Amino acid sequence: MALEQAAALDLAGADLDRVIIGHLDLEPDIDYLVRVIESGVNIAFDTFGKEWFDYSPPDAEGPEGQQVRHRYNRPDRDRIAALVELCEMGYAGRILLSCDMSGEEAWLNPETHGTHGYSYLPLVVIPQLREQGVPEDSIRQMLVDNPARVLAVP
Repeated sequence: MALEQAAALDLAGADLDRVIIGHLDLEPDIDYLVRVIESGVNIAFDTFGKEWFDYSPPDAEGPEGQQVRHRYNRPDRDRIAALVELCEMGYAGRILLSCDMSGEEAWLNPETHGTHGYSYLPLVVIPQLREQGVPEDSIRQMLVDNPARVLAVP
């Protein structure tokens, strides 16, 4: 519901240039991501390393009141492919990168979070972006310049 969030924030008078809508790398649909960026907000690819999810949504009950568990996979290679494409399209100035280390998903991903922790982004993801041809200025924008712009105190 990123487009709806952007529209509601715009209607409320928010400075969309300083809005970040996170977790958009969970469903890296390029057309949708471009529409969100074009709405004026910034997007975060902030779940790198969380490739396997296993959770119980609120009020999810199965037969005889048993808790329902949902399991799914979101490979980082899909996030990276989408990010490369967005950078090629010129959108690096609207993207922020991060590793969300909270939640039980962290322990479900021993090769990413369990091995690297917070260093996963600089040690694994950024080298892959470089290998895929993302220029250094785009990487700097997403890691340094965009957060500095969005989080600056007026």
